[in-house]
Amino acid sequence: MSLKRSISVACFLFLSVWQIQGQAIYPFQHNRNTGMGGASTALEGIGAAAAQPAALTSIDRWSVALSGARYYWLPDIQTGNFISVLPTGAGNFGVQIQYYGFDAYSESSVALGYGRKLTENFSLGARFIYLHTRIPDYGAGGIFTFDLGASYKLNKDWLLGAYIYNPTQLEKVSGELLPTSLRLGASRLFGESATLTAEVEKTLAYDFRARVGLEYLPVPQLRILAGIQSNPSTFSLGIGWKSPNGLSIDLVQEYHLILGISPGLSVSYQPSNP
Repeated sequence: MSLKRSISVACFLFLSVWQIQGQAIYPFQHNRNTGMGGASTALEGIGAAAAQPAALTSIDRWSVALSGARYYWLPDIQTGNFISVLPTGAGNFGVQIQYYGFDAYSESSVALGYGRKLTENFSLGARFIYLHTRIPDYGAGGIFTFDLGASYKLNKDWLLGAYIYNPTQLEKVSGELLPTSLRLGASRLFGESATLTAEVEKTLAYDFRARVGLEYLPVPQLRILAGIQSNPSTFSLGIGWKSPNGLSIDLVQEYHLILGISPGLSVSYQPSNP
């Protein structure tokens, strides 16, 4: 193994341990959420649906999004994810694909999601997820797991959300459990110009983590994002733009106090109302 690959492997393993302990990487994510401190449990739209299956019900037209990030500017480590949502009369369906890693080690995920409104204000969602790990010198393997989400609108301004990932505590590999996590969140709309959201997450065997995020729209086509997370502490800022034809672009930067900056970009498309 070359020196460059050895350094990349060492960095990747260090980041993987750090991210599992800090719950820094979700199974699926959109950079609108990253810009809001990683909060997603009590939000709506294609960005929220990438991390909370109950949010699938908030989408009324076919939508698609592609996101990518470069963690801490490490050139050999790439991550990207794709989501597409199809609303139907029997509920909303979603498909998601994610990749994380580089040529010497990689993790990929594929998920099929379904969300349905049980009442006007209460929604449930679930995803069946296949996780695949590949290490060229040692082999590859995969497992199936699932997640569940729920959301409830108290009124036109308040939204509550709950989410659980891998509730059956499956093993990722022999002797290593896939993390099981629970999130509870709430969001508050301030007219049509701002959204404030907060959530708390508990991953088994690790400490609680809190997130707070803000989205501000100075004009309908432009949004400014800001957020903070704890354990470990990270800060994020972002800007998003939406065109009249339904194309949206979100550019964010997340800052870790020790590891540095992680830039991310998401491109989303939802056709405009006819």
